[in-house]
Amino acid sequence: ELPMMQLYRIVANLVYWTAFKYFWFRSTTDELWAGRLLTELPAKADIWMHAASVGEVRIISHLLDYLRSVDPTLTYHITVMTRTGYQTAKSACGDIAQVSYFPFDVSMLWRKFLDRMQPRIVVIAETEIWPNLIETLESRKIPVVLVNGRLSEKAHGRYIFVRGPIGKLLSTYDHLFLKGREDHKRYRDLGVPETKMTLAGDMKFDAPLVE
Repeated sequence: ELPMMQLYRIVANLVYWTAFKYFWFRSTTDELWAGRLLTELPAKADIWMHAASVGEVRIISHLLDYLRSVDPTLTYHITVMTRTGYQTAKSACGDIAQVSYFPFDVSMLWRKFLDRMQPRIVVIAETEIWPNLIETLESRKIPVVLVNGRLSEKAHGRYIFVRGPIGKLLSTYDHLFLKGREDHKRYRDLGVPETKMTLAGDMKFDAPLVE
């Protein structure tokens, strides 16, 4: 295992357990913190989609509509990071998908989460790199797909210094559908194989216009 991943795991667990009492206190009155601590386990779902906030939720909701037209029997769970993302997901998709907040990136929580949900595939929108989650999914042979993938110049500049471990992590994705040529180039610079990437364009232009 790469030293950087070992360090990340140690720091993530240290932060989680050091501040656990505070997190637990917040979770008793705040839905967001309850979701972070995974106080309620999800129901079983075929497809788990993760969208950080409002923009990503709109992309995911469009993809969800398409998937339902292909196979109406599939079940869905959507996780979000922000309160506005949660409200948007509940409004746009709450009648056809479970919606919850994204838990802390701690392996113990992911094992509990996946034991209950048992997704057949995980779909992540735009740019979300959570090492403990990705490693747990890989260990369980659950495929991960990035949609509308992007990587800003600033983020690329940070990641290039840890190209080895980040590239190895991203290479565990089954496929990356990327927004633009610059995004494609930046992911390639980090070591993602060409065979795992498709230049697909911006899904926001595929979605129907809303007020």
